[in-house]
Amino acid sequence: MSPILRNILLVVVVLALGVVVYYFFFTKDEPLITTGGSSVLIENQDLLTRLQKLQSISLDTGVLNDERFLSLQNFRAELEDEPTGRPNPFKPVGQ
Repeated sequence: MSPILRNILLVVVVLALGVVVYYFFFTKDEPLITTGGSSVLIENQDLLTRLQKLQSISLDTGVLNDERFLSLQNFRAELEDEPTGRPNPFKPVGQ
């Protein structure tokens, strides 16, 4: 076999080996499942299940118009502005 042909064959084998190593070690083999015609990762299936449960919740907003709710009083105390500290708290005192 001539040296040129041997070198070309060696380069092709090295490149093919590199592609195989890249495929097996650097690509993610995440199994996919199909839901409703779209592909979703299995890891995200739990998130989709929780989302469906949350979307099925209905809240009764009639409580907000109830006489007892509307009669509640606000006892919040107003806060006064306090003076702030030094611009640079890590600078030594007196400088």
